[in-house]
Amino acid sequence: MAIGDSKTIGYPDSLATNGYRDLLVENMAEPPTSVLVDFIGSHAVDALTMAQAAAQLRAFVAAHSVAPDWILFSVGSADIAGVNGPVTEAAWTANLGSALDTLHAAYPAAQIRVMRPLFIN
Repeated sequence: MAIGDSKTIGYPDSLATNGYRDLLVENMAEPPTSVLVDFIGSHAVDALTMAQAAAQLRAFVAAHSVAPDWILFSVGSADIAGVNGPVTEAAWTANLGSALDTLHAAYPAAQIRVMRPLFIN
């Protein structure tokens, strides 16, 4: 399951595809991993802030009853860019905690990987 901002959609290079997800599926299928990846759900919103992610995740997980093995969480670049104005570290951290708590509660066995926010100018 992929949850993220413009990088998950595919900005800036691959808007017509699934962002990094297509390349991840392709690379995981090759040796030495040889793992088949099936994305069972995705929540990707351009310029998604951490506050928006925290607010939207309850509805998203309620609509996805199949539990993922892995969750790739890539949110925060819009906060670094100041899309909706400045964000304090305390607020950002609290929203990250809320988002992760929601995911853990909905999918307790899932492995969650949080990607470092990246700002592309």
